[in-house]
Amino acid sequence: MKVEVEVIFKELIKPSSPTPNHLHHYNLSLLDHLTPQLNNSMVYFFAANGVSNQFINTTLNASNHLKKTLSQALTHYYPLAGRFVDKAFIECNDEGALYLEDKVSPVPYEITKLLPFGMDEIVDTPLGVQLNVFECGGIAIGACMSHKIADAMSYFMFIQTWAAIARGEARDYNEINTHFVSSTLVPPRDIPWYDPNKTITKPNTCPKIFVFDASVIDGLKAKYAEKMALQKPPSRVEALTTFIWTRFISSTQVAVAASDQRSRFYVVAHTVNLRSRMDLPLPALAFGNYYRAVKAEDLRRFENTKGEVVPFTFTALCRFPVYDADFGWGKPIWAFPPPWQN
Repeated sequence: MKVEVEVIFKELIKPSSPTPNHLHHYNLSLLDHLTPQLNNSMVYFFAANGVSNQFINTTLNASNHLKKTLSQALTHYYPLAGRFVDKAFIECNDEGALYLEDKVSPVPYEITKLLPFGMDEIVDTPLGVQLNVFECGGIAIGACMSHKIADAMSYFMFIQTWAAIARGEARDYNEINTHFVSSTLVPPRDIPWYDPNKTITKPNTCPKIFVFDASVIDGLKAKYAEKMALQKPPSRVEALTTFIWTRFISSTQVAVAASDQRSRFYVVAHTVNLRSRMDLPLPALAFGNYYRAVKAEDLRRFENTKGEVVPFTFTALCRFPVYDADFGWGKPIWAFPPPWQN
């Protein structure tokens, strides 16, 4: 079935208050420089009855509500309304975040059509938002934030702050401004030979969704705790990633002829939030890229070994406030990151 996505409105949303002159230059940190130029992206789906109960004219009033409160949120997250300059810093010139409004018919299977940017699209705009209105009356909000400036925690904290403003919650939002200091904590260095974008490959990707019942996960936790003689059961993420990784190894191993000296070595890595692991722990509101992919193996031991190293990287959203995106008409019925596209 052909999917029709019609752009009916496009605008740049500026901060509700101008950014002070002394904040116009936002330097990228070393960890920002080491991060590929991808876009953190999520699509939030909201049921028709929740939106229509809040707004009589869904398309007009909901859109105006989102634009007004986004403008207020950008005052506190001022780098998101600026523009990248030479991959070194952001000029916080209040040029604005991209805002699109679309009519969609029918609900597409291609989640990427509900987003303002492609997941690996290189743009100079740090933030883009797309309001998708379906024939049924439901809506979906697609939001993209450049990974070059922010990690997943920063993304979700911005969405959470924007949603709180939209609900009219009384908070001390000024504390956000004190946490744009990543380049001070992790100063940038000149690494001309390193291109982080070359670390991203998309060979024949095929997105899949697997649903695990809670009882199955509990069974895996108990199984691995007993098998590995652990003092306490592994976490949900540890149990599931162990299961998926071992199944991946079993399904991809090939018989190697006795005369062939080449072997296959599997290396697994987990993406880790560094905020709580800093010498002086940082709050969740600390904005920037405070993450690294931590490998379970020391790759140096493979330097003199003939064979193929097969990498496998996990990332998890289990402890992130994914469903805190309540803009005044209730929490989303479903929130989903886009898959890679070939």
